[in-house]
Amino acid sequence: MEYSVIKEGDLFLTTEQNGDIEIDQDKGYGLYTKDTRFLNQLELTINGKKPSLLSSTAAKNYVASIRLMEHEDDHGAIEAVRDRFIYDGVFYEKITFTNYFPTPQVFEVSLSTDADFQDMFIVRQFRTGEVGEKEGRTYQDGSMKIGYKGKDDLTRETLIQWDTKEKSISEDGTLYFELELNPKQEQAITFSITPVIDGQSGTKLPFDQALTQLEASYIDWAEQGTKVLSDLPLFNDIFKRGAQDLRMLMSDVGYGNVPVAGLPWFSVPFGRDSLITALFMLPYRPDEVKGTLRTLAHYQGEKIDQHRDEQPGKIMHEIRFGELSTTNQTPFTPYYGTNDATPLFIVVAAEYYNWTGDLELIRELQPSIDRALEWINTYGDSDGYGFVQYAQEADKGFPNQGWKDSKNSIVHQDGQFAEAPIALAEVQGYVYQAKKNLAPIYRELDLIGAAEQLEIEMKQLQNKFEEDFWLEDERFYAIALDGKKQPVKSITSNPGHVLMSEMLDDKRAKDVAERLVGEELFNGYG
Repeated sequence: MEYSVIKEGDLFLTTEQNGDIEIDQDKGYGLYTKDTRFLNQLELTINGKKPSLLSSTAAKNYVASIRLMEHEDDHGAIEAVRDRFIYDGVFYEKITFTNYFPTPQVFEVSLSTDADFQDMFIVRQFRTGEVGEKEGRTYQDGSMKIGYKGKDDLTRETLIQWDTKEKSISEDGTLYFELELNPKQEQAITFSITPVIDGQSGTKLPFDQALTQLEASYIDWAEQGTKVLSDLPLFNDIFKRGAQDLRMLMSDVGYGNVPVAGLPWFSVPFGRDSLITALFMLPYRPDEVKGTLRTLAHYQGEKIDQHRDEQPGKIMHEIRFGELSTTNQTPFTPYYGTNDATPLFIVVAAEYYNWTGDLELIRELQPSIDRALEWINTYGDSDGYGFVQYAQEADKGFPNQGWKDSKNSIVHQDGQFAEAPIALAEVQGYVYQAKKNLAPIYRELDLIGAAEQLEIEMKQLQNKFEEDFWLEDERFYAIALDGKKQPVKSITSNPGHVLMSEMLDDKRAKDVAERLVGEELFNGYG
């Protein structure tokens, strides 16, 4: 699916490459914040026709520029350039029209908009449920507001504003403008669209001022991070774009920046995804790692709640803010059905200290780290067998709770699904790495007894993993143990994660690495 996407903070927009959102499309395009679609139509016409797409670019990552053309014959054309971005909770679009006919032209421009306020899960056809009611449109000079009253008693509104006097507004809210341009003359119409939740919204600024401040924030981002330069221009461009992509993925839910899992469907903090991203950001952006750790510590599990697969000390899987979640029709407030985020939380905290020497943050997070360790040794290893394992408890949760979380992802070689509780290979590596890296930090904190206990536990785990997961005939490790403690012998890339922990026997680690990059498993990407 080819689409255009821009994001800033918690607000993002997905459209066709021509910049439109067609009212009857089923691709999920729209303007989203708080897991709610605040715009499900945005259609531009010139003289009643959709202009043709000439080019679409997001070379700066945070600004999209779309060039369109409408022509009736070979004598000339009307060009429309859509420049758009998001800043401080507001979507901005400036559409610049240029007359490329040799004679003056009078033409009509229309922009059709609508908002359905659907929960992200409903848009994705992932969940259904009881929802609120749309409240219609209200108008003032240069603005239109579409309202919605949710089942959660929240009022959601989409505020649309424009800077050029319209010719008319139809009953369905379509805006009509009449432009008269001489040859090569241009005229711009600027729109802004602002989501409003219970009267709270971002602050609308003049288009150029908002763009200047957005660009300045990206410059500041680049200046504050570690700089990596080489004598290879292509490498420099790739690194710069990667850093910009990370900047775009940052969101703050109140406890510092955290990388969201991905656009368009997962623009929220995720335990596993945010932590692994943070782990690789450590050499470049340690401050964002602090935000990630603080965010996940804030939402750490406090009680046993089967509806959300929550347990004391457990790190969340994901959090959602849409209507189905706020009315408890889905368990994502947050949902804790992940088996790997809790040890990864400790891994990232320890690696943060190793890179920065910031013991103050470790002291701040120590209660959360201690509770995560307790979860690993109790709820994680629920039967005391020695491995962290999982089993779905939430009715609307996930049956598989590792990074491969589809229903059919943990399968025996004969095609039978593995029965829970399931102990994944990579999770044991994360647990080992967490305890190994945390032990010397505990010594720094003068917690000698706790450090020694971690060293005992990690050695026990290492020995038991080699005994239970190694497949001698395959010279590889099982992806998991099933509920009967039998190895799931399907050959996958999962054991490759364990290489990071340095838990594996050296010879066996070499066998794993060679097979991972062999023709059987390596496809050029993973």
